[in-house]
Amino acid sequence: MSDTGPSFISSNTGKVHRGTREDGPECGTRQKGAWASVDADDEEEAVMDYNLNPCTRCIERSYELARWRADVHSATVMGDVGTPERWRRKYDDFYTGDSA
Repeated sequence: MSDTGPSFISSNTGKVHRGTREDGPECGTRQKGAWASVDADDEEEAVMDYNLNPCTRCIERSYELARWRADVHSATVMGDVGTPERWRRKYDDFYTGDSA
């Protein structure tokens, strides 16, 4: 991750926020214990590569990203939520690339 790019941290509840370990999350969420750094270049990577729930207050596309995450990382059967093929191909063992 570049020094000028966005920074992400995760809480002990598995939620990803914009922010730094030193300053905490941009949304002001508090927690007991330390924050963990998330090495991601953007919000999408932070949610999808680390299987973290996006904070609805400091992650702009939280609703969309939460649906994509559920689509590829959970046993929940989702309708077409618009999950990009790159994420489905990377994490969905049953994805074939064919439309049903």
